[in-house]
Amino acid sequence: MVINFIENEKKQLEDEPLLKKIICTIEQENDPDIKWMKNLIKTHKEEKPKIDTDELDSNLKRALLNNYDELRIQNDFLYWFKEISMDRLDSF
Repeated sequence: MVINFIENEKKQLEDEPLLKKIICTIEQENDPDIKWMKNLIKTHKEEKPKIDTDELDSNLKRALLNNYDELRIQNDFLYWFKEISMDRLDSF
C-alpha cells in the first residue's frame, strides 16, 4: 500500500457529481511537518538521522520519524510504503 500524505478534492466538471482527488506537491510544501521530513530524507537519504526531541514538536513529525525507513520521495512527493498482508489488502 502506498500513502500520499496530502490530498485535495476538486470537482471534475459542473455536470459530473463525482469528486476527483488530486495530489499536489505544493500542498506538501505548505505543510511544515511534511516539508521537514522531505528535507530530512533528501539530506540523509536512507540513513535515519538522530533528531533532538525538542525538534519533534508535533505528533506528525514523531510519526513520520518513527516510520522513516518506509518513507520515500518520488517525483517530489512524499510516500509511505507499507507492506501489508494479502488478507488485509482484500478488505480494502
